[in-house]
Amino acid sequence: MLGVVCDPNGPGVYGIVNLRTTRVYIGSSVNIRKRWLNHRSHLRNGTHHCLGLQAEWANFGESFFSLVVLEPTPPAYRERMVREQWWIDHTPDILNTLRKTKVGPTLGKNNLTPEGRARIKAFNTGRKVSPEAIARRLATLKGRMACSLEQRVKISAALKRHYAEHPRSDETCAKLSAANTGHRHTPEQYAAMAETKRGSKAALETRLKMSEAQKRRHAEFPISDETRGKISASNKVTWAATRRVHA
Repeated sequence: MLGVVCDPNGPGVYGIVNLRTTRVYIGSSVNIRKRWLNHRSHLRNGTHHCLGLQAEWANFGESFFSLVVLEPTPPAYRERMVREQWWIDHTPDILNTLRKTKVGPTLGKNNLTPEGRARIKAFNTGRKVSPEAIARRLATLKGRMACSLEQRVKISAALKRHYAEHPRSDETCAKLSAANTGHRHTPEQYAAMAETKRGSKAALETRLKMSEAQKRRHAEFPISDETRGKISASNKVTWAATRRVHA
């Protein structure tokens, strides 16, 4: 069992230390103890986002790790991030994949180093989610209540603010377009999607809301003739594939 050096129920900067190698993962939280329990759960399940920490946990075992409170801080996000960045900058051998905290000009940017990207790519290459893991996720989601109208409005407003403040660059749009160009579902996938939707019908109120939303969208962002032609051609391919499956 991991030993906690003190009772970290408040905000601050913490370190998860490998007692054998003295390497450390640095983070911060408004409640260090709760954040530590979250880290430990992911490490035990092999799903931690920091691949270096996860690898050392697997190699050395849980008993070689300890949580240390490096510095208590005010609960304010920016002040915590500033102190966390200071500790990252002044600690020689850290396990963090990200070397920059999300504060100041780095907020919303990808701060992965080339080595970090390479490690993540190598870790995920060929990796597949097991049927047992999928079943556990479905069991976790089953029974959860759907978002209320108020929650959906808040989520929508937050997404609009995000994309207004962080618009996609032309380069990113071009990459997304290139990645999706020519992508088609297989006939089996079309059949599975059709089977899933068969017999289900949205309520009249829901259909009216969807219709009104589409009208507003088309009024704000009219579709060009070229785009209409592309949509028509794509739909014809979809319908032809669906007919072949059911023939």
